[in-house]
Amino acid sequence: MSAAATGVVPSVADLDGQLNTYRSLGFDVPDITFGEVPDDAVLVFPHVIVPFHELITRLHLADSDQPGIFDRNFEDPERYRPIDPAVSLTEPYLVYGFEPGIEYLNVRPRDAVPRILGCGRLPLTIEEGLAVFAQNPSSLQRNKCFSLAGSTRGDKRVPALWISGNAPKLGWCFAGAPHTWLGTASLAGRLALS
Repeated sequence: MSAAATGVVPSVADLDGQLNTYRSLGFDVPDITFGEVPDDAVLVFPHVIVPFHELITRLHLADSDQPGIFDRNFEDPERYRPIDPAVSLTEPYLVYGFEPGIEYLNVRPRDAVPRILGCGRLPLTIEEGLAVFAQNPSSLQRNKCFSLAGSTRGDKRVPALWISGNAPKLGWCFAGAPHTWLGTASLAGRLALS
């Protein structure tokens, strides 16, 4: 699937602009020097730097000014961790090759994840999904929303980003529950910043 088809355009790799996006949202993020990166690279800040439950409430859809919603049933955000132990919990990094996973609409996340990994791709974490959305709000489309199955709290809950009313919402669904409007997002890879 092409970058244009996913709603992420290659010019999103203006990484200094991405830093400024976080600053304009009120987050005190560190200066970063960037080397050569993929055209569609997206800057990700771990939860300890940019708390995702605060970030979602400062974001909005491309065609709305309604603030994002952190689902009250999400419970303790500190319990969520990446399923991949190599993902940094403390340092910013880059992701590239985002796809919203529309081919996994109406597929249970627990079935989608092995298929994603089998294609050599990685399921997105909460922070990665919100980073993509922060840099390009059009990446979240009505009836084509996505699970963030790269994060877990160690139970059957799978975080997801969807549209509620006219606002983005961060909540969760069960790993065994398919939804016609919810796919499972993935990425091609992650890059450490040196």
